[in-house]
Amino acid sequence: MKQYISLTALFICITFLTACNSSTGESTSEDTSEESTEIVVTKAQFDYNQMELGKLEMQSFATTVQTTGTIDVPPQNKVIVNAKMGGFVQSTPLLLGNYVEKGATLVIIENPEFIKIQQQYLEHKQQLSYLESEYNRQKTLNTEQISSEKNFLKAESDYKSTLATVKGLEKTLGLIGISTASLTEDNISSSARITAPISGTISALNITTGSYVSATDPILEITNSDHMHLELEVFEKDALKIKKGQHLSFTIPESGNTAFPAEVHLVSNTIDANKRTVRVHAHINDSLHQLFAVGMYVNAQIHIVEKEALALPASAVTEVNDHYYVLELINKNEDQFTFKKTEVKVIESNATYTFIQLEQNENQYLIDGAYSIIKDKE
Repeated sequence: MKQYISLTALFICITFLTACNSSTGESTSEDTSEESTEIVVTKAQFDYNQMELGKLEMQSFATTVQTTGTIDVPPQNKVIVNAKMGGFVQSTPLLLGNYVEKGATLVIIENPEFIKIQQQYLEHKQQLSYLESEYNRQKTLNTEQISSEKNFLKAESDYKSTLATVKGLEKTLGLIGISTASLTEDNISSSARITAPISGTISALNITTGSYVSATDPILEITNSDHMHLELEVFEKDALKIKKGQHLSFTIPESGNTAFPAEVHLVSNTIDANKRTVRVHAHINDSLHQLFAVGMYVNAQIHIVEKEALALPASAVTEVNDHYYVLELINKNEDQFTFKKTEVKVIESNATYTFIQLEQNENQYLIDGAYSIIKDKE
């Protein structure tokens, strides 16, 4: 009996000690878990890594429509240059990317037909002087009834017919680049200059010296990028949300994530039957034009409705396995900073700020350097 009681007492003691140890272990585990949310950064680390503290700020966030498009210029700022008459390319000083002023020589072309046109012009111009004199003489004689009406009408017909021929040849020579102001029998030429109709950059060049170009061949293209704009395509389901004057931001995917501002200027009222999209024309600030090239592909966000919300800079929020964290400053002294790693819910974000679900407070957060610290602790 005594042995039975002793064994029972021993069992109770062991059970009690095991329970105590288990309780102590759980307490230690909980304390370790709680302590793991605190991160200490020394003053030297903070300064060396140029970390920065900040507070919640009121920032604008917008409901957006995602779209894509390209950078373009108005139709009048892009010109395809043709030869008004065919000919062989005698010379051109141009390369792709060259800037030309309006009126500058682009190409010199050569054609024997140019000589014939100039000859005809000079011959008819010489005849015109005589015919004009004869017309005026017959007109005077007819008024005084000295000469017959028939002679006057013949002189008038010859004069006006030749005058029309001279004017027509003058226009033809002007179109092919030959000035008639100083044209004489001593400076007849088989070549003509093609000049720039606008100022701009050579964006296409389709000729080489010695090649033949006809009147329908595009010789080159000039693009004036003084007024760049965005040509965007918005899907039909979002078309009615887009209005003139709405702000938008756009990025150049191939050049990084920098966002640039623009403003909706025109919204087409026609839907593309194949793509089911609407064209949207947006203006870019003139001061930004030098950063872009015509034809660049863009991603854009059109801001439909804007609202104010408390936010932290995007660099203050770190994503880890689809969870988002911030480092909240809970203690600071001369030697170190103590932060609390806090999980937050991200509501919305823009290019620079993140709207998180936090009540307004005056606490400080690590807004520059949080990412590397949180990742190192994982």
